[in-house]
Amino acid sequence: MVRSKVSWVIYIYGFLNLLFFISCRQRTGDQNQEVLKLEGEKQKEKLDLIVKSAVVGETVYVPVYSHIYYRNTKRAFNLSALLSIRNTDLKHSLHINLVNFYDNDGELVRVYLDNPIIVAPLASVDYFVPANYKGGIGANFIVEWSAKEHVNNPIVQSVMIGTGGNQGISFVCDGVVIEPSH
Repeated sequence: MVRSKVSWVIYIYGFLNLLFFISCRQRTGDQNQEVLKLEGEKQKEKLDLIVKSAVVGETVYVPVYSHIYYRNTKRAFNLSALLSIRNTDLKHSLHINLVNFYDNDGELVRVYLDNPIIVAPLASVDYFVPANYKGGIGANFIVEWSAKEHVNNPIVQSVMIGTGGNQGISFVCDGVVIEPSH
């Protein structure tokens, strides 16, 4: 009886977290997101000048758990992951120069940006890792950002979520600054 109540509480908690995650997720339409993707050599040269003249910036390490163990270390619960980068400044854009995903062994798995992007004030961008990817318990993102003016630091987080049968789990990991860019 106690075990079934605990299972039911875990299921409800996971479902509520899923609803919260969906309701908080940034919509990705042209009307809802002001993110300018710069393409071409001329634009890249302009962005390189912007990055070189940046006033502030950081390199951020963001933990990602592509699975967690349960019951014993032989059973894993796969999780999808979402990297969220939120510009918290009311007036100034920031530049996302690098978004790289590494696996448990520190091997580069995927480069998410071919060219830097600009994130408008109060806008967000996100990057997704599917649940079927086996990055390991020690996978991570490395994010580099910069800005021409002094800005509020962005919020850089990973959100992990997984559902299976009557179980669900979700949690958030905050990014940690590992070095200032300037």
